[in-house]
Amino acid sequence: MLRRSIGLAATFVLLAAGPGLAQSWETPTFFSPRPHDDLGAYIVRPDYGDWGVQGIWRQSAGINLGVRGGIGGRSGDRTVLIGAELFGPLSLEGTAPLSLYWVTGIGASIDGVTRLRIPVGVSVGVPLGSGGTMITPYVHPRVAFDVKTSETANGDETDTDIEIDIDIGADFEIADRWVLRFGYRLGSNDVLGIGFAFRVGRGVSVR
Repeated sequence: MLRRSIGLAATFVLLAAGPGLAQSWETPTFFSPRPHDDLGAYIVRPDYGDWGVQGIWRQSAGINLGVRGGIGGRSGDRTVLIGAELFGPLSLEGTAPLSLYWVTGIGASIDGVTRLRIPVGVSVGVPLGSGGTMITPYVHPRVAFDVKTSETANGDETDTDIEIDIDIGADFEIADRWVLRFGYRLGSNDVLGIGFAFRVGRGVSVR
């Protein structure tokens, strides 16, 4: 009886959390509040899935824009992850030495079911060090609006949900142009990620 009750409880928890178990396109965000022009490659591992890969390009001046793409999910049942983000600095009196950036975006994860997600949040961190050696630990809480579309016998079915996620991470600037990034997303499906980003030098313009 006890074993059956535990099994039923576990099934209920999984069903209740089901929409959130899929890996979302922006997890981990790998977004510290010190963005640069860079191109990064990362490996990620969700609790409910196998190792995957992500690539992220960011442009941090003029138009603060980032785009990303990747593969997640499980072996034999992969999920395509695509998305774009916008971000900008927040200058709030009395927050020094904290660095703050607002971040939003739109993207989708596709694996037979399409999950559209629009997250809105703030990345908060403290740059430590000086010169060529900098470490920036940060937290990135956000609220996300999710829309899930799937095909059923009665046609397309759409569900909506609101989720709260929190990323913790750190940037380690290990050379003039190289950054080691670590990120961990806390939520219904925890996701671990690590990788490197290369800072792209700006071209010289003549006026």
